[in-house]
Amino acid sequence: TKEQALVLVGFPGISFADQDFYAFEVLTGVLSGGGGKLFSEIRDKEGKAYTLGAYSVWGLDPGYYVFYVATTPEEVPRVREKLLSEIASLRQTLIPAEEIIRTKESLIGLQKLSLQTAGALSFQAGLDELYGLGYDRYLAYEQKIRSVTADDLRRIASTYFAPDKKVLVLVLPETSKED
Repeated sequence: TKEQALVLVGFPGISFADQDFYAFEVLTGVLSGGGGKLFSEIRDKEGKAYTLGAYSVWGLDPGYYVFYVATTPEEVPRVREKLLSEIASLRQTLIPAEEIIRTKESLIGLQKLSLQTAGALSFQAGLDELYGLGYDRYLAYEQKIRSVTADDLRRIASTYFAPDKKVLVLVLPETSKED
């Protein structure tokens, strides 16, 4: 098996009651997955990643947002710089409309699928009510996702992904005593 290393770049995030929740949902969808921006820029063009993406952890209190790339130990310096460059580009350039539209449709479809059963719907409604968001919050999901713009994505990247707010973590394989 090949040794792997992990490059993580984290930033302070939001709570799930924050007005930027839906924009973060869209941004995460754009960045993650096989057709995502990070995948095409780091894995497809550079061939430097086993897996990569972005995810958020949020709750009643603000959480955090993480970009990650699994790569070989030798590629860590190049991957780190490429990932930081891609994060910087999110603050400066607009994500193409077709990527945003594709992501929105995917998110809306996934949300509908996830709430198909009475149990899943009641669980979501119960949590949203418990957290003070309203039991019927799920009804606004599609409209809120559709209303996210490329400018919204650039704005949240500029606001939340400032270089002075980042934490960089490198997870490297343990070296043997013979090294």
